[in-house]
Amino acid sequence: MKNYVIILAAALLASCTDSDEQQKKDTDNALKVATEVSTNVSDTTSYYHTTGDKKQDSSLLQLVIRNNIVSGTLQYMPYEKDARRGTLAGEKNGDIINAVWTYTQEGMQDTLSVSFKFKNGTIYQKPNVFKPKLGREVLDPRAEYEIEYKKTEFR
Repeated sequence: MKNYVIILAAALLASCTDSDEQQKKDTDNALKVATEVSTNVSDTTSYYHTTGDKKQDSSLLQLVIRNNIVSGTLQYMPYEKDARRGTLAGEKNGDIINAVWTYTQEGMQDTLSVSFKFKNGTIYQKPNVFKPKLGREVLDPRAEYEIEYKKTEFR
């Protein structure tokens, strides 16, 4: 698990540029996670989400929360399309988790801000939207937490 945390911190550091204050803040959070994350698998809580006409598109979210520091994994696995798999590093504030997802898709690594909210014993994700001017997805601050993940025992 220690190697996993070190790799996570290194990946986030590699994606940081001096000209972007938000990425610097995200990297600082990742380093905090790397030094404080729990190594006990029993601390992991798993959630899943399915979508599509036949519920063939799926997502798996695994979270470790310790002292409001969040780490884990997130996998988007659309049916017969390229999956995105990667690690999460962030913070929990009340019932909201804000994190940076460092993922790989088609052999390329990228980062994306993600946000989750605990509500009534489950967790909801705020959707990301594609911004053509930026050429990438971003969090829409006006969006609701609408993507529901259900708790599972899968680890």
